[in-house]
Order: sequence, then C-alpha cells, then structure tokens
Amino acid sequence: MISMRNLLYGLTVLLLVSCATEQRPPNIIILLADDLGYGDLSGYGSEEIKTPHLDQLAESGMKFTNGYAASAVCTPTRASILTGKYPLRCNITKHFSDKVGQYLPTEEVLSLAELLQAKGYRTSHIGKWHLGGLDEENIERKRSKEYYDPGPSEHGFDEYAVMVEGKIRSRLYKERMAYRKGGQHLIVNDKDTSIAGHWTSIKGDLARDFIDRSVAEDEPFFLNLWFDVPHTPYEPAVEPFLSWYSGDTIERVDEKYKFHNRKGDGVRYNSMVSHMDAEIGLILERLE
Repeated sequence: MISMRNLLYGLTVLLLVSCATEQRPPNIIILLADDLGYGDLSGYGSEEIKTPHLDQLAESGMKFTNGYAASAVCTPTRASILTGKYPLRCNITKHFSDKVGQYLPTEEVLSLAELLQAKGYRTSHIGKWHLGGLDEENIERKRSKEYYDPGPSEHGFDEYAVMVEGKIRSRLYKERMAYRKGGQHLIVNDKDTSIAGHWTSIKGDLARDFIDRSVAEDEPFFLNLWFDVPHTPYEPAVEPFLSWYSGDTIERVDEKYKFHNRKGDGVRYNSMVSHMDAEIGLILERLE
C-alpha cells in the first residue's frame, strides 16, 4: 500500500492506493480532513494529539511536508481535488453558502470519479460535499423532476452518503450538534436517511461497508471519504477519546505524548481528531 499525504490550506488530504496487477487496477481511497493543521498530527510533531494510525501511514508510505492547495477555503479546494483544475476554471472562487444555483458545473468538467467510473470502478462519496446540489430546496426539485443543480451522482459517484446542506446543517452548526445529530439528517443515494450514532463513526461504518461490497463483487473501487472533522462546531467525540484529553486521565494516555491540560474547545478538538484517526485505523484493518 502506498500512502501519500499533502498539506493543504484548511484541508488535509491522504491518498491510499493499493498495488495494481496486470489483471486488476488499484483500489483508491482519498481521505480528507477539514481545517486540520498538519502540526496537529503526532506524526508531524504534535506532542498533544494522539494519531497512531495516520502516523503509521506516514511511516509506511510517502510523507509530504510541503504541499499547496488551489485555494485557501473549502469549496474551491474541493473542486480542484475532484477536477484537477484551478477552481477559477470551474467558476468557483469562494465557499458556497448552500443556495440553489451554487454548484460544481458538469459542463466541460470531468471529475476524478467520472474518469474512474469509465474504467470500471465502483465509486462512492461519503461525508462532507459542499460542492452544491444538496440543500433541501434542490433535493425537492430533483425528486419532482424539475431542473436541479448537480450533486455527487452527477459527478460520477455511483453512490453517496452526505449530511443535508442548507438550513438544517446551519442550524446544527449553531447548536453544536452537527456531529452528534448529523446522522439524523442524511441523504443517501437521493433518499432521506436517519442513522443513529456519531457522524464521524457513521462515515467509518459506511466506508467499511462499501469496501466489503466492492471486494465481494470483485470490483475495483474508488472511495472519496471526506471527514468534517475537525471543522467547527467543536463537539465532544465518543469515548474513550474525550477522556483521553479530559481531567486527570491526560497524563496516563501514553508517555510518548506530552498532553496539556486543555479545557473546553481544546479538549473537544483533540478528541475529534483522535476519533477520526481511530475510524481510519478500522478502515486500514478492514483493508488488510
């Protein structure tokens, strides 16, 4: 397995590519974190946040220490990752505000998922999208067979699972419940879906299920797994990760890490990053 990690402004990308053979193309997984600083990973010098699985990938693959995004904000950078183009060529210059009429265009834009789909790959997008087409009004338009903005399905993904964008997501962000209640407001393959649990854990579960199904049907797969973590709102992660950074348990986690007595958002932020790392660890275990 080759692991490659690029430092991006506001977004952190990890690319996993399996070994190809003459008979079979490689499986590809892109892992994307939102607003993660490269120095927040222990493999990149952090003495405060424990990320053993990402550290393992860095040690066993290629570790990049100097990389650049096509933009300093969310939507344009995501557009460039999927299209390989400067975002201005897609007429995207700033992050979207989840309104109808804001979307990654399909005209003259060929996404990575479309290229791989044409080569026989099973393709899936799981997690944050923020490239248009998923606000409540647009979803209803699509169901009514009216004109609608393109979303993941129109950009080459056979299946997708995302949180509804627009007013619902904005409300959850304000309430600081986007991760704890995000699973109650999902769109999975154009259908309203509610899944119990923490949104970060749900992403991991869905990713492993997609891998299992692809392998069972002997299809090469492309998984585009975009975490929201550790973007605001800062919420407590599931246990044991919150306890790692809370109270008297801090110094007992691991002698390798010099944890500080963070409070409030600092504790929550750290727990969110370690939770994501653990989900990635379970994905790696499933791949093995």
